[in-house]
Amino acid sequence: MDQDRELFKLQVAAQHYESSLQMRGNYLDAFILGALVLFMGAYLAHQIAWFEAGLAWFGCFLVGVWRLLDCYKVHARQMEKLDGHLQKLENGQHAPTLKELLGE
Repeated sequence: MDQDRELFKLQVAAQHYESSLQMRGNYLDAFILGALVLFMGAYLAHQIAWFEAGLAWFGCFLVGVWRLLDCYKVHARQMEKLDGHLQKLENGQHAPTLKELLGE
């Protein structure tokens, strides 16, 4: 068994998980900022009342926070699986293929 190759597969999977988490976080930031601009613009154009804009923004904020927490839970699960694969590798077993690791 080529342990360097097996460790490289786990490292690639870890980098993929990290970049996926960062990408999801950036999309959520953009969503919240877009909702703020949209509803504040509608309020300033006198199309909706201030409390409607605040309520809509608060709802978008709650959805954004919920999605962000969900992303962190998924990331934590992926890291736990990766840790399990690393422990199996230390015991002399093979790591899964990259396709299997990135598909988890």
